[in-house]
Amino acid sequence: MQGLAESENDVISTLNEVRNKIKNLEERRAEIEKWIETELAPQADKLREGIQQYRSYIQLQQESTVLHNVSQEWITELQKQENSEDSDKPKFKPKEHFPVDFNSRIDEIAYSILTDCKYENLNTAHFNMGTFDLEINGYAKEDSHGKGYWAFINTVLGLTFRQYLHEEAVYKPGIFVVATPLLGLDQGVEDNAPTSMRTALFQYFIDNQSEGQMIVVENTKDLPELDYEAGGAKVIEFTQDKYKSKYKESRYGFLHDVYSN
Repeated sequence: MQGLAESENDVISTLNEVRNKIKNLEERRAEIEKWIETELAPQADKLREGIQQYRSYIQLQQESTVLHNVSQEWITELQKQENSEDSDKPKFKPKEHFPVDFNSRIDEIAYSILTDCKYENLNTAHFNMGTFDLEINGYAKEDSHGKGYWAFINTVLGLTFRQYLHEEAVYKPGIFVVATPLLGLDQGVEDNAPTSMRTALFQYFIDNQSEGQMIVVENTKDLPELDYEAGGAKVIEFTQDKYKSKYKESRYGFLHDVYSN
């Protein structure tokens, strides 16, 4: 009997150990299930959501690529059509319509005017069709002179075209307007055109009135001393009643009957 009791005690002890292990395992399982529910499940949901967003992004990117390719094909096709239409139309190249002797005649007129205006050390005058500007002695005005010469040379170029149009144009402009041909002098710029050139330029204005009306706007303080009115020019000086002008046509200001307070 004693042996049977000992065996029964051993079985009960083993059973209790097994039950304790089962209880511990159940508690551990409950902890794991709770961890899965509170930690892993939300992360899994986020991962699934991220995967879905990524798939949507990939799909949108593919659609965008398709649309871009289609739009590029359309643009290419439109360009082909535009080029085809342009090729059917003759391109207007104005320089091709200039007379054959245009350049040489402009050179001749410019040289003649520069000579009349006593341009110093004059050797050659050439109209550059590329820059559409005068080159004197082989140099552009920006390379050979300071700003004091620029207004002078620009005025000579304008006078050159004035004479050419008077000689050749079907419809002659009949009027020439130039503002401050002595601009460098008026602004105190160094390297001014010499006095002899400035005087000769205004003498040219007086001597060449037959090609149409000429209007010159210039400050009077450094104006060359010439008998403009005797030469047939009308001089209007705006005095603002600060002094008496020597010119007959002078008045208060540019606008008639307008006075400053």
